[in-house]
Amino acid sequence: MTELSLILFMVTASVLPEQPVANAAVGAKPVPKLPMSPGERSQPVAVWRPGQGAPPLQQWLASADTRMLLSLRVTYRKDHTAAVARAAALATAAGDRPLRVLVEPGTGDTVEATLAYDAPGDSTAMARSLQDMH
Repeated sequence: MTELSLILFMVTASVLPEQPVANAAVGAKPVPKLPMSPGERSQPVAVWRPGQGAPPLQQWLASADTRMLLSLRVTYRKDHTAAVARAAALATAAGDRPLRVLVEPGTGDTVEATLAYDAPGDSTAMARSLQDMH
């Protein structure tokens, strides 16, 4: 459902007129257009969620191919700060492997880690590091 929402947003945004708004402030400088393209993501090869019987993240990653990109997704219902702290702890446990972190509001407090053969390219350059989130 999230992917469909994102696609709908991107299609809607792409059909908006590229002309300045008629009621824009007189003398306002136009905002430069930045090149944008959706990040290419492959399907995950492995998924990890904490729980009874699940190994710690560091142990789960020990046998994984180091060329795979680890994506951490942490959702929170109310406490954004705790979610960021949890994401930071998981990122530290991941070590030096390529990493993408997403912290977002959700219906509950969840954690999910996925491994995929995604190349960390320009699409991840816009993401803020966890240290910048403080």
